[in-house]
Amino acid sequence: MVTISDLFAVCWDTVPGQAPAFTWMRCSERSPDLILELIRLFFYEDVLDDPRISDVEPPADVPCGGWLAPDGRLWRCSEIVHRLTARRIVRQLDLPAPQEDPEPWLEAHGWRLVMPDGNSGSHEGLSQAQRDTMFDLAMRFPTMREGLMAALSGEEA
Repeated sequence: MVTISDLFAVCWDTVPGQAPAFTWMRCSERSPDLILELIRLFFYEDVLDDPRISDVEPPADVPCGGWLAPDGRLWRCSEIVHRLTARRIVRQLDLPAPQEDPEPWLEAHGWRLVMPDGNSGSHEGLSQAQRDTMFDLAMRFPTMREGLMAALSGEEA
């Protein structure tokens, strides 16, 4: 028996020497042509409200970045949906950030964007809770370790 999962990953163009970028998705449709059209609309036409398709948090055993709150909570998300995740954070936590472009507000209020390879900028302004989470991620996911440890030590990755 073959089962078709509604959870899948979209692999984006890769850069030589870098790990490929993935976005995890869920889709209720089963037709390959329709799924491809929904993916195109989601990413290239910004049709983000179609109930048949949405991005989802990657599985727990898959390394990924996301938004790291000052309290150390990582709001995990796939590649390319950081802005969408930032909007969800603002909405769910009822933060006074602009809904269209919340990323600068989050960063100005101590949030840190962590990339899938662990890069997350400088160590300046990190809370102890953020440092703890970053260290835990570095120990759990070897592909993120170099970038995270560089941020924790204040060096460039």
